[in-house]
Amino acid sequence: MDALANTWWAWAAFALVLTILEVLAPGFVLLGFAIGAALVSVLVWLNVGQSLIWLSLLFAVASLVAWLVLQ
Repeated sequence: MDALANTWWAWAAFALVLTILEVLAPGFVLLGFAIGAALVSVLVWLNVGQSLIWLSLLFAVASLVAWLVLQ
C-alpha cells in the first residue's frame, strides 16, 4: 500500500487547488483535472483503489473524460 494512495484528503486538496487555479485561469483548462482528482478522492475514501498506479490511471482517464465533456 502506498502512503499517498490511502490519503483521500491529498487528492481532495489537489482538486481544491486545481479548482482555485481554474478560477484564476481563462477557459476550462484545469476544471477537468479538478473533477478527476475529486473523483479519485471519493474512490480512495470508499476504499476502491489502493495502488498509486491504479489511482493515477483512474485520474488520467477521469480527467480526460471530464475535459472532453466540458468542451
